[in-house]
Parts: sequence; C-alpha cells; structure tokens
Amino acid sequence: MAETHNKIESDWTRGLKKKILFGLMGFLSVYFILLGSIVVLLVRNACFEDTKGNVQELSSVVESSLRHLMLTRSPYLRQAIEQIVNNKGAVSSIMILNNRGVAAYCTEQGDVGKIVSEKEAICLGCHKAKDTHLPRQYTMAVKNKNGVNVLRNLSVIPNEPQCYGCHGSAAINGKLIVDLTLERSSLITMKMEALIIGSCLCGLLLLIPLLSVKINKYIAEIISQSEEVNLLYAMVEKLSKTINIEELRKIVVDIFSDCLMAGEVSVVMPKRSGKYSVFTKHVASDGIVRRKVEADDPLIGMINLWIEGKLNSFILSRDKGDIYLNISKSGEPLALINAKRTSAPFKIKKVELLRALSGHIAIAFENSHLYAMAITDELTRLYTKRHFSYTIEKELTAAEKSGKGIALLMIDLDDFRAVNDSYGHIVGDFVLEATAQRIRDSIRESDIAFRYGGEEFAVILPDTDVLRGHIVAERIRKNIENPAFEQDGLSIKMTVSVGLADYNKDEDVSSAELLAKTDSALYEAKWVGKNTVVIRDERHGV
Repeated sequence: MAETHNKIESDWTRGLKKKILFGLMGFLSVYFILLGSIVVLLVRNACFEDTKGNVQELSSVVESSLRHLMLTRSPYLRQAIEQIVNNKGAVSSIMILNNRGVAAYCTEQGDVGKIVSEKEAICLGCHKAKDTHLPRQYTMAVKNKNGVNVLRNLSVIPNEPQCYGCHGSAAINGKLIVDLTLERSSLITMKMEALIIGSCLCGLLLLIPLLSVKINKYIAEIISQSEEVNLLYAMVEKLSKTINIEELRKIVVDIFSDCLMAGEVSVVMPKRSGKYSVFTKHVASDGIVRRKVEADDPLIGMINLWIEGKLNSFILSRDKGDIYLNISKSGEPLALINAKRTSAPFKIKKVELLRALSGHIAIAFENSHLYAMAITDELTRLYTKRHFSYTIEKELTAAEKSGKGIALLMIDLDDFRAVNDSYGHIVGDFVLEATAQRIRDSIRESDIAFRYGGEEFAVILPDTDVLRGHIVAERIRKNIENPAFEQDGLSIKMTVSVGLADYNKDEDVSSAELLAKTDSALYEAKWVGKNTVVIRDERHGV
C-alpha cells in the first residue's frame, strides 16, 4: 500500500512538474521570440538607417565633387567619380541623369545614353507618391538590374545661376543616383540575428535546470504543506472519533510517536488529591505501559509545576530533544504530554504542527473527562452499571472477532448492611471506596471494574479464561479480607463472595446469559458460606 501511494505521489509530482515546466518554457519561449523579434527589428532598422546615412553622405560628396568639376570645366569628371567608387568599396553604381531623363554618365558604360522612364523601379519611389512636394533626396531599398539588393539614393541636382551658361534656366539640371550594396549590412544583420537567437536559446537551455530546481522546491513545499494539512486532518479525525480515555490516551501517544519519530512518549493523567498516573510508550515497544516516575527523573519537576498550574502551555528544550505540552481547560489540568527524541533533534515544522493541534487535544481530553464523569461512580471512581451494559456488549463482540475469551466476576461485600447499622453511612462509604481501590489494585490495566449497585461490584477480564479468572478472583478475595479496613481507630474486617463465569469462542452466549451465569455463581457463593469464589462452568462440570 505504501509503495502504491509513493508511486501515485511520484507520478503526480512528475506530471505536475511537467505541466509547470512546459507552461513556463512555453511562456518564456514566446517572451524570448517576441524580445528577439523586437531586437532583430531594431538592429535591422539601425543598420538600415546607418547605411542610409552612408549612401546619403556619399551622394552629397559625389554631388559636391560633380558641381565643382563641372563649374571648373574639368576633364577629369569620370576619373573623379570612379575614384570615389573605388574608395567606397560598398558602392555598386553611380548614374547621372540629365533633365530629360537620359543617362549622361554611369559607372556601367552600357547604360550611358539610356533613357530612364518614370515607371521604372529607379523612379517609382518619388513619382508614384501623391505628395506634390517631393523631397530633394530620396532613399529606398531595391534590387538592381543584376538582382542584387542595394540601397538607392536619388538626389535632385538643382539648377543655379552659375549653371545657366551651360544648362539654361530649367528648374533642375538632372538627378544623381547612387547605389550602395547591402551585402555587408545584410551580413552584419544576419550575424546579429544569429547572435540574438543563439543567446535566447542558450538562455532557455540555462533556465531549464534552474527552473527545474525551483519547481522541485515549490512542489516539495506544496507536498509538505499538503501532507501537513492531511496529517492535521487525520489527527483531528482520530481525536474526534473517541471519548474513551484509554483509547484517547493511545491515540495521542501514537500521534506524537509517529509525527515526531520520538524515542519515548509519556502521558501524565491527573488523579484525586494531587496524584497522577504516568503512561509511557517506548520506540522499541508496541504498547503503552503504566510506570512509576523515579525521584531523579526530570519529568517529576514538570509534573509538580503542571499540578500547581504553573507550567507553560508548551515547552521545547534548547537542544530540541524534549517537548512538554500542557493540556488544560479553564485552568484545570487534563493531561501532560512529554516526548523525548531518539538521536536527531525534533523537526520544528512537526513540533509546530503538534502545537497547533493542542487545542483539539484539549477539547478531546475535556470531552473524555466529561464522559468519564458521566460513566463513573462518584464514590468509588469505578464505572457505573449503565456503562457495564455497553462495555460487556463491546467486549463480547471483540472476543467473538478475535477468538479470545472473556471472564466476568460479580463481587458482593458480605454483611455490608451491618457496617452501616453499626458505624453509620460515612464509615460504610469509606469501606465501599476502599474496597473499590483494592479491586483496582488486584487487576490489570486492561481489566475493567464497575460498581454494579450498592455493595456489589463487577469486573470484566478480557482475553481471560475461567482458570485464569479464578486466580484473579482469589486475589481480590484475599486482598479484601486482609488487612482489615481501618479509619479513625476503627478496624473493620470485611470479606467478599465472588461469582465467576466466562465466554469462549465455542459458545454462543449473549451478555444477558453470561451475566445470569455469573449471578448464579455469586448467589451460590453466598449460600455456601460467603468469603469464597464459585465458578459456573459447564465445560468443567462446575
């Protein structure tokens, strides 16, 4: 079952991790794609603007040189332009158009004399525009006649008074077209794009292990919190399922042992007159045992403070190896829980969880205390007859399931009426109370004693056959007979008659039938002379 639970939990965490990781990776991928696209666009635009500035600057240089050479009637116009082209390795071509659109000069000789139509790609940038106020200079990216991507700058060469001698009075003298190849810019742009894309991919690859570690951490926290909530719920559910003090004591000890992995857990229960009982479970043992606390045990000091109402609600030792939890309600001590570590200090989270549970434990002990008061006889502090009816049915059902037997004792004080008549009811109450204590001292922790009515008592002995039941009955009889009951100078000799019957798996006996058999044995013990034990057992002929 544990392996199946661990596998389900592992599959669940693995699936959750995948969902979170893929979700984050998807988000980050979109983020990096958008970021990379924006950066690429910005780089492209920056490269374009840079190249555009270069081609415009180059056009201005060519135009200025052209104007100077033409005004000076220099014969070296072609050589000057070719020198500029050679110095500017990125220049693809330079063309000069006259005011009629004829190529007066071109670095490619085959284009000289060619008429350039307004419908050609070289002119569409300006002539298809609706704006009548066209710029003096226009730059655009186009493909030249060889299919190469170039950045083309077209500059209008205006006609000025000093040029009228050769060009007349036309508005413009012509146009200067400079093509700058984009190969270098494209290469730089591609390198930048590759660098950006590579950086994004590297970033994603580096983020995967980091995200995986973080996700593992958060999932571990989620699982831890979920386990704490489930554990708290399970604890509260366990505490709320019983109001029986013995069962509650066992549940609380098991909770502290399992949650803290404690080496030893003790529960101290208050008794009358400042007394107490200590029940302890060791890590090496299965059950809870009642123990005597030695004088040198540190628990003694804590118990005294607890009884006096001076103990804090929660104490954790400096070495985190001892915990004291004071369970009280309205100042009344209900229980003191002490847990001791094995070797490693207690985990603070687990300690805080149990500390948070203290309120529920206090409510459970208070309910158990109230229930115990309701089912306990005030004088003898034994269980009542009403609780006997419930308990005998429960124990018979448990015995039927386990296959183990039950012995039932009915005990009656002999000649008790004479005590009341001779000494009064106060002395009679003392004898009843002392008798109940001697019965308690004669039986096991698992045995259950009742005041059945008046001076009659009953004891249920789980997991006991008639032979072992007879040993207990004789022990009770002898402990009540000796010594005498003494109070205020009085010494009163008392005896009891005991009836005994048992149930075993081979019989189909109801609680009423078992009670009738035991009652019959008790009346026979009275009839044969009192101060004796009579067994009603058909199997052994008695």
